[in-house]
Amino acid sequence: MGWSIQPEILVLQFLLLLHFSDGLTNPKDVAAINSLYAAFGTPKLPGWVLTGGDPCAEAWQGVQCDTTNIISIILVGANLGGGLGNNLGSFTSIETILCLSQFLSPVI
Repeated sequence: MGWSIQPEILVLQFLLLLHFSDGLTNPKDVAAINSLYAAFGTPKLPGWVLTGGDPCAEAWQGVQCDTTNIISIILVGANLGGGLGNNLGSFTSIETILCLSQFLSPVI
């Protein structure tokens, strides 16, 4: 008597694998945070990258998520430069952005 796997189980396993192979972070939030990072002048922030990445799954410095959406970015003393860019409105569920640096401009 050999092993027999039901087709439904194979489909379920495939769907689970497919789900977990995709990034966790909402793609609109990824684009918005990539733009913010570029506006900062790409400082050394653990986890942060200029394009792509997965801020929620990779635990980027100062980033907090609610499942797939970025809800908070808190960066204090991170040697930020440049500005905040013009895509802050692109975040889908952001509640808090706190970026303190003497080198940021303009003040909003």
